[in-house]
Amino acid sequence: MPIYEIFAEDAYDIDGLVRDLPEGFTALDIGGQIGCFTVALATHRADAQIHTYEASPVTAGWLRRNVATNDLDARVEVNATAVSDHTGTLQFRDNGAGSGLNGITASEGSSTVVDVPCVTLDEAVKRAGGEVSLVKMDTEGAEYDIVLASSPESWASVQRMVIEYHPVPGHSWEELETFLHGVGLKTDRVDPVEPGLGTAWLSRA
Repeated sequence: MPIYEIFAEDAYDIDGLVRDLPEGFTALDIGGQIGCFTVALATHRADAQIHTYEASPVTAGWLRRNVATNDLDARVEVNATAVSDHTGTLQFRDNGAGSGLNGITASEGSSTVVDVPCVTLDEAVKRAGGEVSLVKMDTEGAEYDIVLASSPESWASVQRMVIEYHPVPGHSWEELETFLHGVGLKTDRVDPVEPGLGTAWLSRA
């Protein structure tokens, strides 16, 4: 399904995301899964440097394989690490089969709880050199912890963002939108799928 969404449907509108971004820009792919977005972005812009984070240890192995198979090792850094509201470790639901629904949205009994390393978004930006132009985030509900715990300074260089938001009790897309507007990103488009679930595109005015 991720292959079809990214390469056939162009679900994230990659051309629109990278339009006018500077030469040699840096991107964060948070929730890299098996690498579809990373590979598509790196293929679309041969100058892009991409730091990809995938929490599932098994899925991160396939992500590394797909990056290597496409000869992108020089421009893509794969991190088998979750992004969260703290740096250290966290417990993560992983079905061990590369599911796109690992994590908070994984159904009970479908996965095994494993301990994985994690970093904050602030730390991920720092590791990427301190300036990131593009952020893609699809973390199956962890987006609230990631975004709301981050510092405004980490967003100062971000020109565009695409984020999938998911139904998490006590949270809403409007909460994320308010935060992101506060760091200078405006909403360009929101595609809701159902209450609490959808994709949003934002850019710096």
